[in-house]
Amino acid sequence: MADGTGFDTGSGARRGSFADVLVKRELLRAEDLADVQKHAAESGLPLEKYVLQERIVAQDKFALAAAEYFSIPPLSIPENFVPISELMSDQPADFWIRVKAMPVAKVAGRRTVAFADPFDLPAHEEVARATGNVIWPCVAPEQQLLDALLKYKAAQDAANPALAMENIMKGQEA
Repeated sequence: MADGTGFDTGSGARRGSFADVLVKRELLRAEDLADVQKHAAESGLPLEKYVLQERIVAQDKFALAAAEYFSIPPLSIPENFVPISELMSDQPADFWIRVKAMPVAKVAGRRTVAFADPFDLPAHEEVARATGNVIWPCVAPEQQLLDALLKYKAAQDAANPALAMENIMKGQEA
């Protein structure tokens, strides 16, 4: 249900912690949990960011665990998928890449958006504000999502040679 911030927080109530979900899904052994949480705290990262950064949990498995934790749908993005331009066109490709999100459907002012990091609530809010839609989040593995967004950006660049040259110049300046 929508929580007043412009995005839907999922229909199910969370029980337990994300760490509990990782253990339940056998992505982290119970005997290793305290040690991983300690290292995450020492690094200054929340557990969900730490397990990805340190590659303790694979992106696809993380997406499934996060989907379970938030009671939101997981999404697997096929390798040849290119985002639908009508859903993407109200914001530039760089916006979607920066927030690591991709709209996948829009019905009656509600937009289903796949997020690489469903824990990034500021990104959810930014997407809701930028699109003017209530957001129904789902989660997709980060690399799959970014690959699709980069294909979309490349297709946009190919359709507009002046924009492509501008992006090439920006890349050389960086």
